[in-house]
Parts: sequence; C-alpha cells; structure tokens
Amino acid sequence: MMERMSEVTAWINVEELHPKEKADFVLSKDIELLHHIGDILTSTELQQCRVKKIDCISPSGEAVSFSLSMEAPDSSLLCVPVSSLRCSLVPVGKGDQPIHTTVTTTSTDPGVYRIQCNPSTSGAHTVKVQVYDVHLEDTSLAIPFNPYLDNITPVHTITELKHPWGVAEISMDGCCMASVGKTSLMQQQFSTPRGIAISPLTGHIYIADSNYHRIQVLNPDLTFSHLFASKVPASLRFDYPRDIAIDSQGLVYITDYSNHRIQKFSPDGKLVVQFGTKGSGPGQLKHPFGITIDTAATGLVYVSEEGNHRISVFTSDGVFVSSFGSKGSNINQFNKPTGLAFDKDGLLYVCDYSNNRVVVY
Repeated sequence: MMERMSEVTAWINVEELHPKEKADFVLSKDIELLHHIGDILTSTELQQCRVKKIDCISPSGEAVSFSLSMEAPDSSLLCVPVSSLRCSLVPVGKGDQPIHTTVTTTSTDPGVYRIQCNPSTSGAHTVKVQVYDVHLEDTSLAIPFNPYLDNITPVHTITELKHPWGVAEISMDGCCMASVGKTSLMQQQFSTPRGIAISPLTGHIYIADSNYHRIQVLNPDLTFSHLFASKVPASLRFDYPRDIAIDSQGLVYITDYSNHRIQKFSPDGKLVVQFGTKGSGPGQLKHPFGITIDTAATGLVYVSEEGNHRISVFTSDGVFVSSFGSKGSNINQFNKPTGLAFDKDGLLYVCDYSNNRVVVY
C-alpha cells in the first residue's frame, strides 16, 4: 500500500501547491495529543470564526498580557499553530498606529492563547486578529490604567461640574434604603463624615468620622461594631481622616489628612503599616485626601494629594511607585484633587475639585 502511494505522489512538486506549512508527521495513538496540530478548516469556515473571549488582563510594569480564544463555526475553540496567528491593538481615537503583540500558547488550555504587548496608553483599544490570511471580526478591549507608563494622559474629561467631591456607583432607581446617624460623639453618630468603604469579605461599613478624628465601623445592618482610634497611642491617632479604601484581603487604608500619611489597619483596628511624611518629594504626602485600590489588576494604592495637586501611587506595603499631576487647569494638571475610583475596566476616575471636572485615565 505504502509503495503504491509513493508511486502516485512521486511526481507531485509540493512547492507548486504553495502550502502555508508542510511537515512529515505520524498520527499518535493518543488522540488527545492531536490538538497540538490544530484544526482542519476550509477558508470559508475560517472566515466564520470569531474571537470568543478576552480575559485576565494583567499589567506587569509597562507590559500588559491577556488571554484570547477563538470560536469555530461548530462553537468549539479554534486551535491553530502560533505561527499562523497575528494579533494587534489599535488605541481608539488616538491614531491608527497598531501596537504589535507577542502570541504564545498556554500549556494547560488548548485553544487559549496568551497575548503580550506594551501599550502606550490606557482606555479603549480595538483588537485585530488574523488567522493565516483571514481577518476575523474586530473586537474591543479596555486597557486598565498603568502608573508605570511614561506618558500618562486622560482618556476622557467630564466638565461643567461644581466642585466634584467623590465617585461612586449607585442603583439606577436611587432609592434610599436606610440611614443612620446625627451630630454627636455617641456611637453611630458623626461630625462631618467624609469617606466610606464596605468590606468585600464581611460587609462591615467603615466611616471616616473626620471632625471627631476616628473611624466608626458598623455592622451590615447599620448597628455599631467598633471604633478605630479609641484608646490608642498618640502616634496612631488620626487628625481629620478623610477617606477609606479596603483591599481584597479586608485590610483598611485611611488617608490621615493633617498627619500627611496613610495608615493601614487589620479589620479589627490593629496597625499594619504607616507610610508617607509631610512634603512634596517622591513618596511624601501633603494633605492626602482620597484613596482607592486597583483590586482587579495590580493591587496598587492610589492617593490624591490636595496639597501637592497630584496623584501618588504606592504598593500595598507603602513603597512609592510613581506620581503624576501638578497644580493647574491644563491636561494632566489638578487643582485640589479629591475623590478617586476605578471602574470595572480598570479606568481611573479623579475628582478635580477646584477645576470643576472629573478626569478619567
């Protein structure tokens, strides 16, 4: 049989067929290994494939990586050789210069590819995928804010506001479900409550009771739980605490406004670390106001400095990473920045208080 096959094919010049790839191979008895070869599709079927999912966007320094999978016409994952797959990103509204990527396979997930690139900006990008000579339908991707980039510019500015103070998500109907508190030193009562955060682990509500220089913690049903800064050494006392953020482990970060520092506590109020001293140098703080944590991607801590008119970025241990902004009303400038928040796509929202706008990065 094999001799007859050799006679039939001996006269064929393989190069004249213009193959995309060619190789001699022997099928393994282990059918599970066949996904390494790839799927066999006609050109028409390939044109019906689409990008199925983009997931796990992971910033690492200036680089960003994410996973990508494609769907074949029969709804299965499309497996192709890495050499046949091309992927590029194009920033939306910022020119059409593509950002080239590196494509690799994952060892555990056939049909899932790892894409790595170095985008120059955050925000919306168009993802272009080509398999052999077929361009699949474009899809979109939001690159999260990255403090390691040299060029940090806003992707959007919301103007015509009057002294914006903070950013939060609310239910669409805006109905008040419950309320608590009045002016008093008693438990569950406040004087100028500023920041508020809810533990993702326990549902406890942490409130910066600014003029009483304390943090009140309420249970999910709004009953009193405990206080921070009650019978503590002078070195731990707050001086007009402004805002609160809670990380994925339930640790509590507080902007200690007039002490020009950040205090990080365990959920029950035990000090973990303090960072920041008064000043304008790298890693120093001057009247830290708002605070937020990029819990979805990097875990980095972002602090707005009302006195330095900038945003400073730290690791969760308080190691300085970078800062951006200066006093003014131009792009990349602030005038007393206050509230901070990340959205689900990793974009950073900054309340630029005295410039009457919200700036999105």
